[in-house]
Amino acid sequence: MIVQGKTEPVKVYELRGRIDGSIAGPERMLLDHYERGLATYKKSEWEEASALFGLALGSDPEDAVCKIYLDRMKQQRPPVPGSAVHDPKS
Repeated sequence: MIVQGKTEPVKVYELRGRIDGSIAGPERMLLDHYERGLATYKKSEWEEASALFGLALGSDPEDAVCKIYLDRMKQQRPPVPGSAVHDPKS
């Protein structure tokens, strides 16, 4: 993601799970679908990526990151193939 005041992308992390490192069943399913969705998104496989992000939302309908990727694909302006970097100004 390119944040305000920067020209180079920065990594953004979302904390998931518990302090002990365990991840509950529905959360694990969401993360599995998300990781696979992101991998297909980076390969420009939009239909499969959309399906996987949709499955992730089945575990957590309010997951903002999955919604962002689905919205980008609906707007038909995903980033360059092989990159998950998005400039919100473009």
